[in-house]
Amino acid sequence: MKPSPLYSLTALTIAGFVLLFIYAFHQLVQIQQAVHTGTGKNMLWTISQAEREARKLDNALLDAGGRPDGLTEVSHRLDILVSRIAMFNEGPQHDYFLRIGLGPKLEQSTRSMRDITAILDPGIVAGRIEADRVRAVLVPMMDDLGRIANRATLAELDDASQSRQNQSKALTLAIGAVVGLMLTGAFLIWRLLASTRAAVQSGHALAEHKARLEAMVQERTAALSTALEKEKTTSEIYRSFI
Repeated sequence: MKPSPLYSLTALTIAGFVLLFIYAFHQLVQIQQAVHTGTGKNMLWTISQAEREARKLDNALLDAGGRPDGLTEVSHRLDILVSRIAMFNEGPQHDYFLRIGLGPKLEQSTRSMRDITAILDPGIVAGRIEADRVRAVLVPMMDDLGRIANRATLAELDDASQSRQNQSKALTLAIGAVVGLMLTGAFLIWRLLASTRAAVQSGHALAEHKARLEAMVQERTAALSTALEKEKTTSEIYRSFI
């Protein structure tokens, strides 16, 4: 039996709402993962730590001549700063820099770090460092780190705004899909109740028709029996007469 066009349309509507709901759910999952990862906030912390360690290295360079452990402090601060800058070139951080357009700044800071290391390492081993030479590279590097931090802050604000828009869009889609499914479900329930009511009414009508047929059969059976009795009586009278 060919399905009713109304049921076909209802099935297509349900399929559309289900696909919409799946898409909205996928968007919400992606938003949740982005919020959980928090790359922007992690990058701000990394940049601020690198800038902080660069300033500590600068202070250590200025105080190196007046402290007995000045070279040890410079070496310690250098190692920490190298590790902080190295974090910029790792997977998520490096990808984040490239995404917000700070690839050139990252390369410049990495080159500056290599230059500082190339100057300081031999000086620390020799027990005499060229602080002015190092600071000539370190001070512009600190300025670059400050600009990187500002750019990362703006990028984080943009990401947060975009994330809120995506959340609102995904929630709107999910709510629309749920409302659509609820309305479609209500329509199907109404159709089911209407079909059940029609089936019950058809059952009652069929029962009444059956009862009428049985009564008619009984009536005609009684009439036939009466006719047969009359015919039998007539035959007996005829035989008696003969």
